Amino acid sequence: MDYQDCYQDQQMMEFFQDQNEQMMESFQDQNEQTMEFFQDQNEQMMGFHQHQTQQMMNAFKPQRQRQTPLRRPQQTNYARQPQINYQQQQMRSNKQMRDKHMAARRDQERRVAEKRERERERRTAAQREEERRIAAQREQERRIAAQREQERRARMSGILHFVVLEATDVPKADFFGKSDPYVVVRCGGVQDQTTFLKKTYNPKWNQSLRLEVFDEKEPVQIAVYDHDNHSHDDLLCTQTIYFDQFGVNKSVEFDLKMKTEEQYQKQNKQTRLIFTVKYEQIRKQKTAAAPAPQPTNGPAEAMLTCICGEAMKKLNEQNCYKGNGVWCDKCRKKIQKGAMVYHCKRLAGAKYHPDGYDICTNCAGK
Repeated sequence: MDYQDCYQDQQMMEFFQDQNEQMMESFQDQNEQTMEFFQDQNEQMMGFHQHQTQQMMNAFKPQRQRQTPLRRPQQTNYARQPQINYQQQQMRSNKQMRDKHMAARRDQERRVAEKRERERERRTAAQREEERRIAAQREQERRIAAQREQERRARMSGILHFVVLEATDVPKADFFGKSDPYVVVRCGGVQDQTTFLKKTYNPKWNQSLRLEVFDEKEPVQIAVYDHDNHSHDDLLCTQTIYFDQFGVNKSVEFDLKMKTEEQYQKQNKQTRLIFTVKYEQIRKQKTAAAPAPQPTNGPAEAMLTCICGEAMKKLNEQNCYKGNGVWCDKCRKKIQKGAMVYHCKRLAGAKYHPDGYDICTNCAGK
């Protein structure tokens, strides 16, 4: 056993000695290669510096004293240079790419911001232009309204003040329940109305109405309606008054008997409306000159002047009678068929004068 152990130890020693010799030889070879590499590099650098120095010296010498330039150093043996660090090269390449992308992104953001700024300026300019247009349009509308108001006031002759107090014995319009009456006052194309009162035959409004008057020759039409929620309002009774009945700038109280509509006359109700009227005259209207008097042979041959200022003409039976006859607009009496009537067509089409303004023979002579 001792002999074998010694033999193994000897073999191990020989093995390690061989390994040490190989490593020493490899280290020596590497050192020699490294020394040769650095020596070559130094020689090349020295030759390059000598060449540069010779060129600089020749540059300061005259042309004839210049020497032949030194030969160029030998080409570098790249096979003997150390390997390039590819990781550093990749990092530099990645940095360049990032810088390029960042520059492109900043350029794109700048273009987008400029585009948004131009769009905002365009919208702001369009908005300002629209505001100026709207302001100019409103100013024009205001001027037109002021001009129309001025013209209307120039045409307005006065203001009619109504105070509707109460009404009694109002007809019933609906089958169930009582009436919901309210009063409407019209003069020309202007009207005003009271509020409606629920379920009463004797309403008390005590409400003021105001109407602008443009023609004092127009009649004042008063109507009482029944308010309905689900259908049109029903006309209960009507009546007409004229400016010559209450004068100017004085308050007159009326206890007016209303004319009940035909469909409610079966109820035998005598509706009366109590109200006060005051006409505030602003300017006097120019009255048309009265027509020259015509020769007459009695009341039936008289020529009359209508409330509108036009001379009334005598009509025959065929022109003035329709159906059951007509009513005299002055005495409010029915004109019998066959009697003479004086007629003015200027007010034709009005609600209370659908065929014109009619006066009977008896009123013509008054």
